[in-house]
Amino acid sequence: MTTETPRPPKLDLGRLTPGFLGDIVPEEFLEGMDFADLDLTEIDSTQATFLDCALTRVNFGEAEAPVDLTGVRFTCTRVEGCRADTWAMP
Repeated sequence: MTTETPRPPKLDLGRLTPGFLGDIVPEEFLEGMDFADLDLTEIDSTQATFLDCALTRVNFGEAEAPVDLTGVRFTCTRVEGCRADTWAMP
């Protein structure tokens, strides 16, 4: 029996459309978007879906005001260099 070292999945996100704070709203389906240098502290993103997206240097909130990620789905999404003191993800 041969076992291989686990490898991280390869994400080929291709060309992404720039994303803005106004794009992230409850129950929104976000596909192929690049969210960079954003502060999501006051944003309601409950039940949103991020498909084939990139989140870079995004602030997901602070301990006193965490972002509410209730029901949020991340699929084939790269999260890189982000900050999250506390996440509420029931």
